[in-house]
Amino acid sequence: MKIIKYKFKESNNKIKYLINLIDFTGHPLESIIAKNKEERNILASNLATKHKIKNVLHNSGFSIIT
Repeated sequence: MKIIKYKFKESNNKIKYLINLIDFTGHPLESIIAKNKEERNILASNLATKHKIKNVLHNSGFSIIT
């Protein structure tokens, strides 16, 4: 399993961050939305500790949320 962090824009152009716990097949098991980079890093770290995961990746592009 791994954790991937994404950034996305809401309809009001506000940037938020999505943290996904991904299983071995690539499907998200748990998703958390963070308001800023600091909260994103804290939540990703907590999720990694909770599930004993070492792979925390950041997708530098934008995700499309509709």
